[in-house]
Amino acid sequence: MTEGRAPGTRSAAAAFIRELAVRPDFFGPGFRKRVPYESDPAEWAVLGEDCVWRRKPLPGSVLASLTRAFVLPEAKGRKAVYVSLTVTVHQNVLGGRRDMAVSLEEALRCQEQRLNATERVRDLYSQANPFAEERNAIADDDLMESGVFLVDGEKGLGRVRWVV
Repeated sequence: MTEGRAPGTRSAAAAFIRELAVRPDFFGPGFRKRVPYESDPAEWAVLGEDCVWRRKPLPGSVLASLTRAFVLPEAKGRKAVYVSLTVTVHQNVLGGRRDMAVSLEEALRCQEQRLNATERVRDLYSQANPFAEERNAIADDDLMESGVFLVDGEKGLGRVRWVV
């Protein structure tokens, strides 16, 4: 979406992202809404200096951010699959690009990140594909991160992939 067509206020941005239709079956058969399903659009996830993710109020450069969570429940020897979809509306393109740059730096700064009380990721690898380099045909920029997903008290490693 171009800057001229994007919502210009926090209330308009929150209304815009709430209207985006995302059904669990968009991710495949058997997916369902996870509890909690939706975040507060006046907050977003911030990686602290201690490498712990926390929900914080939006900075002035961000109008709204909404995360919706989905799960494919565990079945027949397969662990559950978790999907989160976040839409963030920045005041301008520069703010969005700055957010992408910070995301790249976070994997370098925090090799292990705590997601919540029991889940963490480590060994993150990040790759950015700016549109100008012709490796990305669907967005101004894209960022992919992959790593290892761990749950305290459970054996085995899972894989994590974030696409921004």
